[in-house]
Parts: sequence; C-alpha cells; structure tokens
Amino acid sequence: MIGIKEFRILSNLRHNSREKLTSIAKTTNMPVSTVFDKIRRYEENSIIKRHISLLDFSKLGYEVDVCILLKVEKEEREKLREFLNGKECLNSIFKISNGYDFFVEGIFKDMQHQQDFIDEVEENFTLIRNDVFYIVNEMKREEFLNGKNN
Repeated sequence: MIGIKEFRILSNLRHNSREKLTSIAKTTNMPVSTVFDKIRRYEENSIIKRHISLLDFSKLGYEVDVCILLKVEKEEREKLREFLNGKECLNSIFKISNGYDFFVEGIFKDMQHQQDFIDEVEENFTLIRNDVFYIVNEMKREEFLNGKNN
C-alpha cells in the first residue's frame, strides 16, 4: 500500500507525465531528490510501465476506432494471440473471460481497412464468436488517478 504523498506523485504523473519534478515536489511537500528516487523506483518495479502521449487519431487520418470481442477454439488461442500481437492497427489487446477470449481495440484509416482486418481474422481462424463495436464518441479516457479529482 502506498501513502498519500506517493499517491499524489502518481496522480500528478497520470495527469501530466511531463510534469517537472520541482512542481511535483511542491504539491507533495517532498524534496525533489525524494520525488526523483520514488519515480525511479516505480519505474524499476513496473508500477510505472511507460510514459506515453494520448493522441487524437482522427486528426492523423485514422477515422475508425473499434472494440472487437473474439472467441476461438482453445487450440487456436495462442496462434490468434500471436497474430493479434503482430498487427500494428491494434492499439490494445486484452485476454478476457465471460464468453470471449480477447478484447482488442483497433484504429483504422477507414471502414474498408477495418473490414479487411476482420476478413483476415475470419480467413485465418475459426471464430466461435466475434462482435465489433464502433466507438462513436470518446467520453473519458485515462482519467483514473489523473490528479484532477483526487
């Protein structure tokens, strides 16, 4: 379990991963060196996995954002996992339960590219179930522990 000051460090980084150490030190009432050491320890222990930027993919020409649920025969799961991991169009891949094997988020230039991906999956694997959900409007993303409301 982490203390309130450590929580504030992580919360500041979730809100803005480029926040200056001096600013974080002020909000947590900790020396800059302590903040630096704690962040480094979080990185070493994989509490902080990586620092990334959230992009508006539509402004880059990727208009279709979909969530896809997939279920295949048990014998095909590992092969499908490897296939999915090799696809650059997939932003996130999760192994899930409750009737499906994988939940993937795909980012595509247009509907045709998205359909080409689905066709490729269907050609290479025996799908028991697959459901595609189109993201119409992103209402909230990466807000948990982001420093705004904590």
